[in-house]
Amino acid sequence: MENSNPTAQEPHNGNNTIAGLEGVLKPENKARVTIRLNEGNDHPNLAFWLEDANGAHIARSFIINCSELQVDFTLHLRSVNPPLPITLHCETFFEDDQPIDHKECTIEASS
Repeated sequence: MENSNPTAQEPHNGNNTIAGLEGVLKPENKARVTIRLNEGNDHPNLAFWLEDANGAHIARSFIINCSELQVDFTLHLRSVNPPLPITLHCETFFEDDQPIDHKECTIEASS
């Protein structure tokens, strides 16, 4: 008899790493973010967060089952004029607390 478990996860064999990550601070306490994933990925979940110069989390967001190779979106900062520099973090994952890849970059104010 075959053992089938409908809730079992399929193996993730694609390239689920982050190809590129960038961001820019915008007026009115916003940050514009661009994430690029590699072709052949398995539609990973994405976690994003911003940290100010003191390490305080000032924004966060999640994209579940990302099906695009590039996503552009806006994060709204929790605080006004946070201390610079601001660091943008992104992780890919399928299960909570089991990151596959992590990238970070410093983001600057737009000119």
